[in-house]
Amino acid sequence: MKKNKFLLNAIESGLCAAALLFGAVSCADNDDDDSTPAKKSFGVLADGSDKGRKAVTAPSTQGTITLTVGSGTGTTYPTIAAALSAAASASGDCVITLEKGTYKEDGLSYSGNNNLKISGQTTAEYGLDVVILGQGSDTSSEKGRSTLAIAGKGNIVLENLTIKSSRQETKGTAQAEVIGTDGTGNLAAYNCSFLSGQDTLRTVAKAWFYKCYIEGDVDFTWMEYTNGVVALYEECVLRAIGTRTDKAYFTAPRLGLTSKVGKGLVIYNSTLEAESGLKELYLGRNPWASSNLKDYYEQVAFIGSTLNLPEGVTLNADVWASQANGTSDQKYIGFKTDDYFPAGKYGVVLNSSFVAKEYAGRENILNRLFVVASSKFQKDTDGYWDVKKVISDNGWDVKTDTSKSLLDGEKEVVKTVYDFSTADAGAYVDSTVTIDGFSKHSGSENATGGSGKTITIPVAGKCVVTVKGDYSGWGTIKAGSQGEGVYNINSGSTSKYLECGYVVYDAAATSVVITAATTSYINSISVEYDDTLSFVPVTEISVAAASSTFTVGVANSMKATVTPDTASNLAVKWTSSDTTVGTIDEFSGEVKFLKAGDVTFTATARDGSGVSKSIVCSSEAATWTSAEWYDSKDSSSSTKSGSGTGLGGAAGTNNSVFDTGTAGGVTLGSVKSVTLIDGSVASISTGLKMNSSGKITFSVTKAATVKVLTGYCSDSNKTNDTCGITSSDGGVATADSSNSTTAPTSDAAYIWTLTPGTYTVGRVGAGYAPSIYYVRVDLNN
Repeated sequence: MKKNKFLLNAIESGLCAAALLFGAVSCADNDDDDSTPAKKSFGVLADGSDKGRKAVTAPSTQGTITLTVGSGTGTTYPTIAAALSAAASASGDCVITLEKGTYKEDGLSYSGNNNLKISGQTTAEYGLDVVILGQGSDTSSEKGRSTLAIAGKGNIVLENLTIKSSRQETKGTAQAEVIGTDGTGNLAAYNCSFLSGQDTLRTVAKAWFYKCYIEGDVDFTWMEYTNGVVALYEECVLRAIGTRTDKAYFTAPRLGLTSKVGKGLVIYNSTLEAESGLKELYLGRNPWASSNLKDYYEQVAFIGSTLNLPEGVTLNADVWASQANGTSDQKYIGFKTDDYFPAGKYGVVLNSSFVAKEYAGRENILNRLFVVASSKFQKDTDGYWDVKKVISDNGWDVKTDTSKSLLDGEKEVVKTVYDFSTADAGAYVDSTVTIDGFSKHSGSENATGGSGKTITIPVAGKCVVTVKGDYSGWGTIKAGSQGEGVYNINSGSTSKYLECGYVVYDAAATSVVITAATTSYINSISVEYDDTLSFVPVTEISVAAASSTFTVGVANSMKATVTPDTASNLAVKWTSSDTTVGTIDEFSGEVKFLKAGDVTFTATARDGSGVSKSIVCSSEAATWTSAEWYDSKDSSSSTKSGSGTGLGGAAGTNNSVFDTGTAGGVTLGSVKSVTLIDGSVASISTGLKMNSSGKITFSVTKAATVKVLTGYCSDSNKTNDTCGITSSDGGVATADSSNSTTAPTSDAAYIWTLTPGTYTVGRVGAGYAPSIYYVRVDLNN
């Protein structure tokens, strides 16, 4: 269907120049097989009016709720919650039918393994006369705040109904999903409405919304990184509302750093609406702290979709509100649109040939993945979803889709998996696998090995080898005479897996050796054969320091960017010209300056190309004698103490001494008053969220004393742990006798005397610790 074109206040002129000025990616993806697309006008409705929200037409009372298991006879239930509970323990697939009415229920959840369908008994557009109205059971937690929380292994079908959050109009930070999925099953929704404000729909696995109506404001379609793959919104209406805020973002896409990446959020052949009064409107953003940018991919595409805006509302000229972590061109992973939209500051406009190849229709979008190591798309064989069967089974009236998941000329993937998840897994007893020093880790689904330990697997030609693991581990992957690759499975969590791929382009290769450099927890190693693979060498490396401050005892790190990012092996090895002045971790690029002087750090491509790049650093002796850190974020907009938030930035005297890494923030239960080094008093309302990422690192070159203040949040996430301190280089911390050794139930202070070294303050065990809101270090001169 031909797109409607509308006139918008001119924002196109100079967009490409502005994007280049700010270091953004190019405004269009320029494949050789297609010319750069021309920009098109877009924007306001023909008459400039706001067409208004869709009206709920359901009776005020609820109707009959019926659960049918398999081909059995239906049973009525007084509540949806009771029907969901029965469905979870039933002996077969289930259907819950809802008559026209309003069902007021909070905290609905389903975590069963049975496939489940919830069907409104109506033909009304968007199911607006069958309404589930409510909120989550715990509005302070991500997995507790959904009106309907879905987990388990069962596939879910929703049709002809509306789910509305009773918190849709709640002011402030009111994250209020109407659906939150956390299972491994897929979700299909047909002719439904989903009405909320912030975070309306959160999905993982695969999801498909067809002819649905969605209301929200901030990040109102988003994806969780844990096992998110793709969420396709096809022929839907996404309406940005403006009653809670004057700023709206249609999407917030987040995917894990997996070796294969789904297409994330795809807004396909849909309509984007907005209400009058919105002052800022963006297609999407990365709402997570910039320090966490490297921890996730952001993946979204707007294809075949149009804007319908009222007079006075315009799409921001930047289009995207922040940067996405993805491929450098954003084409394969990142923020992207077709040629209806401008690229903006951070995105890319896909050319028509790429759209026709990789965004041709629902089968193509839902069932193809991007393989990071080989920089190629392929059919998702492991997670294939037969959407045609879903349509047929439910008798839906859906536009015919002729797209393909396996393109012409492609072959089905042949895959071998070496599984280390259980003691009797095949990898341990497979005589073709040589295991030297790795063994089953008690209490986890991994093989664990320390530095120098190896796993050798057989291969039979060109392939992609993927190492999957969790918690921690650096190491190398090598086939024959090829350059070595690197795996990094340092997730910091036993429930968050990372995957790293390595391209074997030598057809004569017979084995691949995985060697641990640090203690590694490996869950599996997979091999996928592809005889079209070839060697793409690194041609250039650029390097940069995280901070321009090179001071003894102050943490820093180096980053290498490899060109092209489609090279077969993107790994580099870091070296130092003088380890008495400064050391650098060969894998992570983390730097420690040990004394004043000049030192050169060099990144060398590990692919054997010989390409390298250096950076010269002149470190200076530390001049500080006292340093302090606290978070500068004002949490006055938070609606509840203990709710998660982003860090606002370091404050305090000489605060660059401290590194919080990827730590997040948490709103304290009360405002804390602290006397600072300069004698002034600070009011602090935000601290470090003390989970696995909640750490603060610093170095001292002399004996010192550190004082740490923590704030107890009674409604925070299980503050049942204590704070502790460790050293990565032999430093010794002696605890003051006043330090608590048991889980505190109120604010607490910790004091340690230190020998020279690098220290990290964090939680002691696996639970949450009270938030750190102030740290002070004094050198003992």
